[in-house]
Amino acid sequence: MSLNFVTTEMTFLRYFIPMIIEGNKRGLSSRMLIKHTDKYSNPHKYESQLNDFAKQFDFSIHSIKEDFDGTYVLLEGSGLKFLPSGKPKITLTSFCDTVPLYEKYIDGMDHVIMVSEFFAHYYKKHSPKNLYLGSPKYDVHLVGMEVEEKYNLPVGPRALVLFPKARDLSKIDMRKIYSFLRRMGFSVIVKARGKDPATLKGDRYFEDFSWYPHDSMELMTLCDIVINFDSTAIKECVMLDVPMINFHIKPYDRLEFLYNYGYVKQLKPTVSFDGFSESIKSLMGQYLGDEFERARVNHLFEKGKNVSASILDEIGL
Repeated sequence: MSLNFVTTEMTFLRYFIPMIIEGNKRGLSSRMLIKHTDKYSNPHKYESQLNDFAKQFDFSIHSIKEDFDGTYVLLEGSGLKFLPSGKPKITLTSFCDTVPLYEKYIDGMDHVIMVSEFFAHYYKKHSPKNLYLGSPKYDVHLVGMEVEEKYNLPVGPRALVLFPKARDLSKIDMRKIYSFLRRMGFSVIVKARGKDPATLKGDRYFEDFSWYPHDSMELMTLCDIVINFDSTAIKECVMLDVPMINFHIKPYDRLEFLYNYGYVKQLKPTVSFDGFSESIKSLMGQYLGDEFERARVNHLFEKGKNVSASILDEIGL
């Protein structure tokens, strides 16, 4: 029995490797089928890292053009058109990309692994092929000391700034936000993506530092507060119990239902230092565990659930 992971982007590893680990426990062999793309996360651009992962997690690497037996595992249907017909196929989903892509791949899938039934109903993505099992992306145990050693961040209070897209920078004064945080004694830890690098790098700067585990998730476990600009990373904050300050500067809403809880404060770009600092002190000075749990129950899935195991159980592997 085998699993064939269709990998058109390195970012897919954070979804696939937890399933590979679970498959190894069950005696399943895993292959990663890669394809050249023009994206910043093109697997061929990171062959050395991919080979290191293959050795560490015991999978083989092949071209997407090769035909294998076993179940094909995709993310949001990416690479479907290159796969042989008649082979079992399942796709994982990545929250917001499901909305524009679902109808493009649903006919070619045996199963679609959805984060939750709420998500499918909210975005009207209905099919008997849907399995509401969660996301394997969160099947990772982030050990505090190991993550501390990996990132070597400054000692003391830390704020993780998820840097906004260049498109939205004119709507927010990032220098002001950084100065507010430093006045409060925080180190400014900045995380951006390879396709959207930050122009102000703070005290420490990361840009796709770790394909697996997800570097944003690791950094969240090391920081006391997240400063967000409508990023969908709010779902990681909810799964990891990290409070958030959010500035609504995007021209559209995403995962807006996750913002309606006590673990997040919505601020305007014109906020004063007093308003900013009081919001952070309020979040950090209260117990928010019930709010995070309520959001997971209502919209996502159980924290600590072994989603990879649930998926393999459901498809009979």
